[in-house]
Parts: sequence; C-alpha cells; structure tokens
Amino acid sequence: MIEVFRTDVTCPIKASEIVDVISSHVAAIEVNFDLEDCDHIFRISTKGNDADLALLVIKQFEMMGHFAALLDDKPLQTISSKVFAPIHQKRGINVFLSFI
Repeated sequence: MIEVFRTDVTCPIKASEIVDVISSHVAAIEVNFDLEDCDHIFRISTKGNDADLALLVIKQFEMMGHFAALLDDKPLQTISSKVFAPIHQKRGINVFLSFI
C-alpha cells in the first residue's frame, strides 16, 4: 500500500526527523519526502493494507507540529472529465477557448 500526503514541511532536517519517527512506528518499506514539489509530498509504502495508516501519519505530523493531508486521485479525475469530455462536441475556436 502506498499513501501520498500533502504537507507543510519545508526543512530537510525536519523532514528527516519525521521520516525517522514514522519509520519507528510503522513497518514501512519506504518513507520519503519530495520537498521540491509545491505540496511538499510525503510518501509511505507498506507491505500490508493498513486502514489506519493515513490516520496514524496525520496524527504523527500533528504531534510534531506539522500538517499532512492525504492526497487521492479523485479530484483530478473529476476535473479532467469536465474539461476533456465535451471537447469532441466543439469545433474551431471553441475548442481553443475551452482550455483558457
């Protein structure tokens, strides 16, 4: 299971501390940050399918004075279906204007 979170962590030292703490609480295969991403992404990969994993991660971030929110792909699918589905019905300048 892989979970991806949006965070407010920007400091590499703090990110390393969070990785160490969460790694000690969860039997994770991989735990890492992508601080270059605009959402300061935190990823955790585990062998099992732990339903409480996201809650545990969010609570641990809060205990360390930071914010984490689970990312999912549903909003992206909703947006893309609204934008791209009706394009086949449009022609010429109307197709171009639908992207602006």
